[in-house]
Amino acid sequence: MEEVQKRIYDCIINNSIVLDLSGLGLEELPNNLPDSLQELYCSNNKYLHLPKEIATRFNIKETVNYNKMASVIQNRWKLYRRIKRLKFCKQLHEHFNEIRYRPNFGGYLELLNDNNQYYNSTTKN
Repeated sequence: MEEVQKRIYDCIINNSIVLDLSGLGLEELPNNLPDSLQELYCSNNKYLHLPKEIATRFNIKETVNYNKMASVIQNRWKLYRRIKRLKFCKQLHEHFNEIRYRPNFGGYLELLNDNNQYYNSTTKN
């Protein structure tokens, strides 16, 4: 981002009408574009969102903000995975309760035996 600001600063100082922001990996254009600017080059960046203000200023078509859309999709996917984990935890909790409340502490003894068998099988290896 430092390179972008340096190029904008140079453009302002030189009162230039051309600004080249090509190949800087930008996802969106900075807000502080010089007023003197008439030509803007911004090829070879990541997908670049052009907001309405900039599109109108340079007589180009406004683009959809796919970066924002991708963020929303990622957040929904994270939420979906979190809900899945919560459902699993709930099922696990119900399973433990089912075992725990067997008559005569049978569930605890069953868990103890399973645990001992697992421990004994892992220590032999």
